[in-house]
Amino acid sequence: MQRNPELRELIATSGITADEIAAATEKTRTKYNDLNVLLSAGHGWRDKKLLHALQCGDDIVKYAPLFGLEGVECDVFKFILFAHDIGRLMQGILRERGENPDDETHGALGVTILREALGLSEFNTPPVWNMIFAAIAAHSLRTTPTLEQLGGFASAHALAKLARDTDKKAAFDEAKSYTGDPSRQGRERV
Repeated sequence: MQRNPELRELIATSGITADEIAAATEKTRTKYNDLNVLLSAGHGWRDKKLLHALQCGDDIVKYAPLFGLEGVECDVFKFILFAHDIGRLMQGILRERGENPDDETHGALGVTILREALGLSEFNTPPVWNMIFAAIAAHSLRTTPTLEQLGGFASAHALAKLARDTDKKAAFDEAKSYTGDPSRQGRERV
C-alpha cells in the first residue's frame, strides 16, 4: 500500500463498505454455484474452482498485515481474489459445448458474469468497481499485465499483479499434492 497510495485513496474515497463487499461476495458465491452445476460431473474444475477462490481469498487475509491492508481495503482485496476465477467456470462450460475460448479470456468472462450478478453495467459502475473489474480481467493475461494495458490505471495494475501472483501461489500450493506424493505421481502417470 505504501507503493500505491492512490489505491488506498480510491478505496477510502469511494465509500465502499464491508457490507457492500459482503453482499457482492454472496452474489458471486451464488454465481459460482450456478455455473459449477453446469459443468459435467467429471470436469476437472467442477467444485475445485470455488475452493481455489476461497483459498486465494483466505491467503490475502493471512498476508494483509504484510501488504499494509487496513479495514475495508482487506475486504476489497479478498473479494478480488475470491472472484478472480469465476470466468474459468464459464470457460469450462463453453469448452464442453464445443467452443474453444482462449485461456486469457477467463478474466474478461469473469467480469461479464460479475457485472450481471452485481447489477453493474458499463454505464453505472463506480470507479472503485471499475478498478476491481480491470484487475480481474487483466489477471488472466499470459504475461504480467502492463500499466499501459490497464489504461495507465495504477491501482488496477497493482491489483491485477497481486491477483495474478496470489493465483499462481495457490496453484503451486495445490500442485504440492502431486509433486510431493510419489503414490499420486504414479497414479497420475497411469
